[in-house]
Amino acid sequence: MKLKHIVIFFWIFIFLSAGTFSDLKAEVNDSDPGKLAYKIMKMADSHKRKGEIKEAGKIYMEAASIYKKAVKSDPGNRIYKNNFKYCLGTRGFIQIKHAQKLFKEKNFKEAAIYYKGAETSYKYALLELPDERNFKTNMKYAQFHGGTANFEHILNSKGKIPPFKLEGFTGRKITSEILKDNVILLEFWAGWCPSCKKSMTMLQKLHKKYFLKGLTVLAVAMDRVKTWKKYGSEKKAVETSKNHNFSFAWGTEKTYIDYGNFNSIPTVLLIDKKGNFYKKISSEERTEENLSKIIETLLKK
Repeated sequence: MKLKHIVIFFWIFIFLSAGTFSDLKAEVNDSDPGKLAYKIMKMADSHKRKGEIKEAGKIYMEAASIYKKAVKSDPGNRIYKNNFKYCLGTRGFIQIKHAQKLFKEKNFKEAAIYYKGAETSYKYALLELPDERNFKTNMKYAQFHGGTANFEHILNSKGKIPPFKLEGFTGRKITSEILKDNVILLEFWAGWCPSCKKSMTMLQKLHKKYFLKGLTVLAVAMDRVKTWKKYGSEKKAVETSKNHNFSFAWGTEKTYIDYGNFNSIPTVLLIDKKGNFYKKISSEERTEENLSKIIETLLKK
């Protein structure tokens, strides 16, 4: 069942283009920090145009630091304030744009690094300008897509799963540490999802068939996560779980980000005994016969 996403439009800064500042030179004395900040900012713009992201980011920070002093010395100067905001924001913005490019090229590892850098940049920017809503939007954008990039990198390289600590339906904690040494079939679902309920019958059969051989089936309900929550869905999830005796837990926002920000449910992942991702199961592959073959292979390893 597909989730209807609300597209996140992140802010394009008013002063983003390189030529914007050509007409904004303030009439300042040589001793005024604004003049030096402007020169440094233009240097950062030059690196940005060349695609030198890391160098540009460092120099924008230097310019922002000096503009901060300039604003303090002349609080009413609109140009200083705008340029200060531009330097803070552009540092994160160019990291996001570069991360998007890398993600399209399927260079997920590097994309995750640049998204993380953008997140850090906007966190700092919000310390300076805490009421800047566009900084908040861009930071959330970087967090969300950074999670997707990191998940794709780990999945493709069959790396270690992100650790999780979830609240089970019975109240006990279910963690990745507790489940180590088991093959794990991890399904993300929701109580309101008809196709998810249908898959529960198959999960029950797999649980019954392989539980004693070392398989843990864990159904993670997303009904408490804002993106997936619907009125009354928690109650429906609990009711569904009563008909089955494998493990159920409540998903969290962190789990959602760590496990790829999936846009449809049910989403099924298989994890080997060493705690490494083995495979994300497509809807076409999600049959009892196919899953049985994969599980048997993993149990023998």
